[in-house]
Amino acid sequence: MASPEDNAPPELVIDKVAESLTDEGHDVYHGREFITIREDGQLAPNSTVVEQYLEDTKAMMLAYNEDSNEIILVPLEQRFDRADVYDYKLGGTITGRTFVKEYRIEHDETVRYHPEWDNDIGGDQVDGGFRVDLDQDGEVVNTDASEADSTSDESEAAD
Repeated sequence: MASPEDNAPPELVIDKVAESLTDEGHDVYHGREFITIREDGQLAPNSTVVEQYLEDTKAMMLAYNEDSNEIILVPLEQRFDRADVYDYKLGGTITGRTFVKEYRIEHDETVRYHPEWDNDIGGDQVDGGFRVDLDQDGEVVNTDASEADSTSDESEAAD
């Protein structure tokens, strides 16, 4: 006898199983989302962030809120020739040396943070963006671990 899962797309089956487990009170591990700020000023989303949020991303807009000490990253579906928009290639890094230097958020070590996706960032113009709270306890990682957060394909920024 064929089960209902035999005819369903694999993603739907997995989503239904995860939903069932969650309904029963189980915590289903979906991967950990990180955005790493490397000591050289590059910002690197890990593969979980890339897969879940950045598939159609061609550029990133960066902003900093001094009052809340957080970085905002807004994925954009097209490139713009502007100093506040940074090129992004899928799985790559954002070269934000001038950005982190300008706002004095440079690190002596590579640190990764858990970003929070916020649908309200960017208003109706974009689907949302990430908030990276720099007051949270970031995880210091060695350079090799940081590089594993994304692929080796790096993008050039407007800086």
